[in-house]
Amino acid sequence: MKRSKHMRLIAACLAAIMLVALFAGCDSSKKGGSSSAGNAPDTIKVGYVTPMSGPLAAFSMSIQWVLDMALPKINADGGIYIKEYDKKIPVEFILADSESNPSKAAEAAQNLITQRNVDILCGAWTPDTTIPVANTGEKNSVPTLLENSPMESWLEGGPYEWSYAIMFSVPNMMETYFDAWDRVDTNKKIGFIFDNNVDGVVMAPIVAEIAARRGYTVVDPGRFPMSTPDYSSMINQFKQEDCDIIVANAITPDYAVFLQQFYQMGFMPKVMTVGKALHFESDALTVGSAELANGLMTEIHWDREFPYSSPLLGMGVKELCDKWEAEHDSPYPTSIAYDITCVEIVTELLNKAQTLDKEVLRDTIPTLNADTIYGKINFESNHVFEVPCVVVQYILGARYPLEKNIIAHGKFGDIPVSNNPIVIMNERNL
Repeated sequence: MKRSKHMRLIAACLAAIMLVALFAGCDSSKKGGSSSAGNAPDTIKVGYVTPMSGPLAAFSMSIQWVLDMALPKINADGGIYIKEYDKKIPVEFILADSESNPSKAAEAAQNLITQRNVDILCGAWTPDTTIPVANTGEKNSVPTLLENSPMESWLEGGPYEWSYAIMFSVPNMMETYFDAWDRVDTNKKIGFIFDNNVDGVVMAPIVAEIAARRGYTVVDPGRFPMSTPDYSSMINQFKQEDCDIIVANAITPDYAVFLQQFYQMGFMPKVMTVGKALHFESDALTVGSAELANGLMTEIHWDREFPYSSPLLGMGVKELCDKWEAEHDSPYPTSIAYDITCVEIVTELLNKAQTLDKEVLRDTIPTLNADTIYGKINFESNHVFEVPCVVVQYILGARYPLEKNIIAHGKFGDIPVSNNPIVIMNERNL
């Protein structure tokens, strides 16, 4: 009997000790105790899918340069504070190649999620990458941030619950095209070169609607496959219809083919505007020479004249452009601003959420309003932070074969327009 009483006393003491330990553990967990810190990941993983090879590879030329500047600043004091671990954790970006292919982009995104266990997924450059990456993020319930596509094309892949984007508006871009064309004395006849990719399918009717409203006439041969080798029938139609303006949306290899055929067939309009293919001077030069590309117009989303600065990097636009050109001896790529903004938003998101909980991260994205190299973050109800899109004209340069003049700024009136005269394509001496 005494032995049984003694055992019951021991059991009661052990139970009391365990109860105290349990409450102590709960209290420690609430305060971010050492047990949570001990389970913290080595890094916060951000997966980034981008076309590092294939016809869209030029868009990715600046991402590593941006990361080399940004990550030391983000991780300088140990990284970003995460509340559940009560410690700062460094951030790493894991780059994956979409190979300029939608199925490869989805495959790369899935691998980042299931094999690399990323906390945040990012995707960059054209709907070929951004739509499949967004869809993969949606399927796996991972907060996803996309950059650079026409927002209307990207939204065609939705609706989105987990995905947000840094993009430009096609209607606003196209209105800016017309602002540029209005500066040239033309017959207001526009020939369309829009392929059957998502961009072409979305853009063509938008341009047609704006054209009717602004007093222009459209000559539309219809949509056609990417990598079409022969544009002669279209060019003949534009010639017969006496089109003073040609507008195209194309990948760089297709642009080089059709522009060469315009020259070969002896027809050149007053104005030629080519979207997507000419973001970089090196792309414009694939036609063969600076003289042949002189006068081409395109949209761009960043220029040294933009009046913004990066809080993360502590540098203004002109300073960043000068830094690139000094280090690479080549014109700065317009991709720099998108890449910086993506990293700035990821940093701000983690700093504000202070968690790796995926639902909390997702719900925090639309509440962000910090400054970036593109101005203040503003994710509207359609999940898009709209960035500037201006129209530039390539001209023969002094330092480099080609330089850019901003000739229309659209709704972004704080961006200055060049006073240089506009080059008329069919008036050049070649």
